[in-house]
Amino acid sequence: RSGGVMNLQDTKLEIFLLSNQIERTRTIDLSEDQFKELEAGTKKGQVRYYVATMNRDGVLTVETTTGLIGSEHPKLGWNTMEFGPGAMREGQNILKFSGTGNWEITEVKVLLV
Repeated sequence: RSGGVMNLQDTKLEIFLLSNQIERTRTIDLSEDQFKELEAGTKKGQVRYYVATMNRDGVLTVETTTGLIGSEHPKLGWNTMEFGPGAMREGQNILKFSGTGNWEITEVKVLLV
């Protein structure tokens, strides 16, 4: 019956998501000097993240305010994605992780190397 109220006892409830897509965002700041090093190509950017557990394999996508950094099937342990000058802008940037898998990511580092 649609639209009514029901009392359920001893019932198993199964919930199905319409989408398997999950996302988390973080804000990171890039100083003027850091941006100049990235833009000049004297340094490249890296997003390093640690996968402690993997409950379901899937694709993890990492994006910033200005575009895609990469997509991959992460492995347990440390994973690295590299990015160039077009991926970030000077000042505040949004770093977005989204994916179709289920992982416990315990640490994320954004570096210029």
